[in-house]
Amino acid sequence: MSTTIQQPLNITGSLLHPAIIEQAAAKVGIFGPQGSGKTLTSALIALGLSKTYHNSAPVAFMDTENGSDYLVPIFEAEGVPLLNFKSRAFKDMCQGLRDAEASGCCAYLVDSYTHPWRELNDSLKKKLKVSKLEFRHMDQLKGMWMGWTDLMLNSQQHVIVSGRLGYVWDREEDDNGKKGDLIKLGTKMKSESEAGYEPSLLIEMEAVQDSDARMKKSRAKRGTITHFAYVLKDRWRTLNGQTFQWKDCNAYKVGDYKLVFDKLTPHFGKLVIGQKQKAVNGRTSEQLFDGQGDAAYYHQARQKQIALEEIEGTLVHLWPGQDAVSKGLKRLAIETLFSTRSWTAVESKLLQELEGGLATLKFFERAAGQSNDALTDKTQAVVLLEICRGRALDELAAADMVPV
Repeated sequence: MSTTIQQPLNITGSLLHPAIIEQAAAKVGIFGPQGSGKTLTSALIALGLSKTYHNSAPVAFMDTENGSDYLVPIFEAEGVPLLNFKSRAFKDMCQGLRDAEASGCCAYLVDSYTHPWRELNDSLKKKLKVSKLEFRHMDQLKGMWMGWTDLMLNSQQHVIVSGRLGYVWDREEDDNGKKGDLIKLGTKMKSESEAGYEPSLLIEMEAVQDSDARMKKSRAKRGTITHFAYVLKDRWRTLNGQTFQWKDCNAYKVGDYKLVFDKLTPHFGKLVIGQKQKAVNGRTSEQLFDGQGDAAYYHQARQKQIALEEIEGTLVHLWPGQDAVSKGLKRLAIETLFSTRSWTAVESKLLQELEGGLATLKFFERAAGQSNDALTDKTQAVVLLEICRGRALDELAAADMVPV
């Protein structure tokens, strides 16, 4: 049985268009304990991207731990310029990415990604003159961090961030639901809580020393540490769950970056590297608010409450009885107006939707005074409600208040 794929309609002004691959820059996250190979792995990936796709273009490095010093010989061996700055400031991380683009770099490394988040927290504490941030301060912090996330995801640069290993904890719960001891649920990158969601390729690192490395006969050996990379997330799903390993690079030789980079090329090969990175559009919903911040929120919440009480009062006025017919007609009116039988669902509707329903009920109230059948017959009630909905929408449209 064949299936015919219908071509989408080309509607003028529509947000929709045929989907294509537009991701042109890699966004990689690497985390693990000390010595696991985070810094070196991120550098080898950057070298691979530079030499494979960008004609050995420079790589920029935000260095919070002096780790870039030890990479200079490797970049020199490969003929790729390494530009760096040493800072832990969140604002410098943002500016560094802009500078990397302006300087013709192809990739931007942040190591360690843990420090800018801590510095941002510490800066807010100093600003507020407090020793501990409270829950209410998190919106301000996360809003600031979101500015970086948008900048990073929309950047033309390949961005590789390396962070320290953290753990996810929760309290064990017994059969009766009682909380007990803390248990370790998993691992994460030590940074802002949603840092693991940002990269398209997320890797956890581990270093394991060979079993015979400490034996006397093996002391002269080189490369006795094996690095393991566990792919926790590959948005292409090609590498999901795979494990790769390589020996420590005690003596780097030209081309050694391929030992790491080639294992991850199934991810990079699917990107449209070389094209312009498609940014998420900058449209906002600011026009939905009146510009008064919290005051606007509370004003709208109050208007919603008033509209709900008006709707409830009008329904009771139209069908004041507690008999089965009256209750059924009230439920029918709610379902016709709001496409739900749940009053809780009605309470969650947008103010514009509630105002549209209320306007419809007001028209219905006036019209029903001339036709009592609509107050007793379900079919007549639905017909009249639909007619009144059309009139209400016309009236709201004339007042530029069409429900969204």
